[in-house]
Amino acid sequence: MPYILLEGENPYYINGIGGTFTEPGFKAVDDIDGDLTSLVEVTYPTILSDSARTYEVIYKVGDKSGNVFTTKRSIVVRNTSYIIEGFFSNCSQIRDTTNDSLFSVSVIPSYVTNNEFDINNFGNLGYGIAVHASLDTANSKIIINTPQLLADSSTLDFVDADSTYYSYVNDTLRFQVFYSHSKNGNSEFNKSYYRK
Repeated sequence: MPYILLEGENPYYINGIGGTFTEPGFKAVDDIDGDLTSLVEVTYPTILSDSARTYEVIYKVGDKSGNVFTTKRSIVVRNTSYIIEGFFSNCSQIRDTTNDSLFSVSVIPSYVTNNEFDINNFGNLGYGIAVHASLDTANSKIIINTPQLLADSSTLDFVDADSTYYSYVNDTLRFQVFYSHSKNGNSEFNKSYYRK
């Protein structure tokens, strides 16, 4: 019976929309026919560079007796901002170690633009309210274009860009944003700290 051994990672991650796949390699053997690597048929997907998604490479080989073996490798294209994806609890400062969460936010990477993501329920404004941001991974910065008009007709303006960043504290990802929020002619300055 033939068998295909996939080399390298499975799933294979492409970190960054627009990245490329490089075949890590494979070997095929049969208990009677020996090395069948040169006979492996590989079907590569058309990898679209414009979005984060999962693809499959299909590997197929047959032996002289007619036995066929097929296996797959998943290729996962993900937005570089996957590192900040998920739910974060609000905390009183970025180095908090106690669980004093008042609310949480969800960070959702863009499926079409690398490094970009949305923060839902930012500042406890509601899960229907999303703030658009991006990562500068070289400098551990969160970049938020301002001002942003939100779905509730309020406006967020981000201040002190040098203090808007993410970091790891005790192996826990955290980020902080300093901003002003304006609605109905009233403005207030806030500092928001979040941790996973």
